[in-house]
Amino acid sequence: MGLAVKKEVLLIVIALFALFLIGDYLNPTGQAASRGEYYCHDTDGESTIIKGTVTYNIGVERSESDFCLEEGKAGSMVHEFWCDGYDMKEINVLCAHTQKCIDGRCVAISDLEVRNYNY
Repeated sequence: MGLAVKKEVLLIVIALFALFLIGDYLNPTGQAASRGEYYCHDTDGESTIIKGTVTYNIGVERSESDFCLEEGKAGSMVHEFWCDGYDMKEINVLCAHTQKCIDGRCVAISDLEVRNYNY
């Protein structure tokens, strides 16, 4: 093989290796990301109608579960945890006016409760 071909092969190998190294860090789905000891996994995939738990490790393993800010109130909020690559993120999400937060998730409320809430 000529010197130019060897350089091309070496550059391709280096590029593939670099993609392999950073590939695990890029995770646009919000689901499980892992590389060695570092990982983040969300059981509900950012859903507010399912109570989820995020387990993550960036040197020390931790878990956080979704919870209600105002349990059982129409139009209440759920504190949602999710994964962004290896990072755990969190946000308060308002349940729809036809839902209330119970046990870390937004659930539909009955027609009677909706009428009482709207008047």
